[in-house]
Amino acid sequence: MTTNRLSIIFSAAFLSLFAMSCSEDVLTFPELEPARIRIVNVAPGIESLQFVIDSSIVLNVPFSEISPSTAIPSGRPIPFVINVNGRPASRDTSRFTFGTSGASFLATISLTPGNYSIVSPIRDTILPANVPNGYVKFLHGVSDDRFFEVEVYYTQEEPLFASRTFDPYSSSPNFAQLSPGTYTFYLREAGSSTEFARLENVRIDAGRSYLLYSHPSSAGDGINLKIQ
Repeated sequence: MTTNRLSIIFSAAFLSLFAMSCSEDVLTFPELEPARIRIVNVAPGIESLQFVIDSSIVLNVPFSEISPSTAIPSGRPIPFVINVNGRPASRDTSRFTFGTSGASFLATISLTPGNYSIVSPIRDTILPANVPNGYVKFLHGVSDDRFFEVEVYYTQEEPLFASRTFDPYSSSPNFAQLSPGTYTFYLREAGSSTEFARLENVRIDAGRSYLLYSHPSSAGDGINLKIQ
């Protein structure tokens, strides 16, 4: 009886030590804060595109619009599938990795009719409270040869980005800071006074980030400016 009791005691002690050893060897990682994205659809030819993100998040983005800011997982490759009428628009799945707590724009383009893809992420920003200015970034979302290289102005004389021109699907590397107020933005041919598009009566508020972007007209015969 005494031997059995000692055996039970030793066995219990061994199991307790084994469990403690196992628990000490288990590594726990902090949960990463999600990233946030906004998708801008500058791909003409269809009224709306559907995006399936990480197999679980679904966004429907009409042509020339930007999706709401959406939280997605960070720290690992995230698959993006573009659907048209319920079917994938490409045989390839785009994958992007986003940093924790970061913010990005993703622009969807169409290089040929029916062929849709996502260009590299464009850095967005999350502004702290009490920022005195508004922040504006630009994307040239048109590949038409007639509008190949452009400049952006926020007055008739002042460029939004000094000494900077934009070719198709390029974006400004930094944000332009504007004091709160109402502005008119002008899209011109690079190195020329020829005006391609104008966006009037745009209210810029303090503490907000904006994406100013060009996109093809719905009819495909011109170019428009939009800001969101």
